[in-house]
Amino acid sequence: MTKKEAKQVQEKIERYALRAALSWTVPVEPDVPIPTISLGDGSLTTGWLPCGDPLSHCGGRVEPACSSASSHGTGRIDKATSQQPRRLYGTKLLALRALRNAAEAGAARALLAIDRMIEAEEQEAGQ
Repeated sequence: MTKKEAKQVQEKIERYALRAALSWTVPVEPDVPIPTISLGDGSLTTGWLPCGDPLSHCGGRVEPACSSASSHGTGRIDKATSQQPRRLYGTKLLALRALRNAAEAGAARALLAIDRMIEAEEQEAGQ
């Protein structure tokens, strides 16, 4: 196979991968509950949380996390430093799937907004 043919094959593979990325996945709910007060003195649950906007230039990520009955911590599992408890994902894989699902929803909302602008412009132009 020549370099040109190899490049064409790679471009075709990339197009198929891009189309496959436009699929909808099943929403994933956190599976680690918020600890209750009855767990006692500062008990923490641990797991993973998606962080950041998956559609920003930085992209999203998942971080180790913990939660108490009244607060949570991201990026660490030994201390809850932010207000509000959070349900967590028990595995990094589940958190990554939730991150992908959030990216799908955000991209769909952005595309819908663009579609509505196109529709309004078409109506204004009398098309």
